[in-house]
Amino acid sequence: MNEQPKSKVLILIIGILLIANIIMLSFFIVNGRKDNRKDKGRRNYVSDYLVKEVGFDAGQLARYDSLSKEHREKTRLVFNGLSPQRKTILKTLAEESFSDSAIIRAASNLHAQQAIFDLNMLKHLKQIRNVCTREQRQRFDTGFYKIIGKRRDALKEK
Repeated sequence: MNEQPKSKVLILIIGILLIANIIMLSFFIVNGRKDNRKDKGRRNYVSDYLVKEVGFDAGQLARYDSLSKEHREKTRLVFNGLSPQRKTILKTLAEESFSDSAIIRAASNLHAQQAIFDLNMLKHLKQIRNVCTREQRQRFDTGFYKIIGKRRDALKEK
C-alpha cells in the first residue's frame, strides 16, 4: 500500500520536471526567434517598403533580394579592402604630427574612400529602380530617400 503513494509522488515530480523543461525549451526557442526577427527586420526593411508602397511582385522581390545580396557582398569586400588603407592613412597622419597639411591629405583620402561606398550605394539604388515598372518608378522616385533615411534611423535605435 505504501508503494502506490510513492509512485504517485514520483510521477508527479517527473511531470512537473517535464513541464518545466518544456517551458524552458519554448522560452529559448521564442527568444531565439525574436533575435532572428530583429535581424530579418533590418534586412527586409527596404523589401517590405518595395512590396507595400512600390508594389513589387514576387519576381521583382526575388530580383531585389539577389541584387541586395550582391550589394552586401560587394560592400563587405570593399570595406575589407579599405580597412588597411585607412590604417595607413591614419598612421601617416600621426607620423606627420597631425599637421594641417597632413589632416587635409588624410581627410581627402578618407573622403575618396567614402565616395566609393556612396557610389556603390547609388548604383545599387539604380539597379533597384531598374527592376521597377514605369508606374512603380514614379512611386520609387518619390519615396526611396524617405525609406533609406528611416532605415538608418531604425538601425540606430536598435
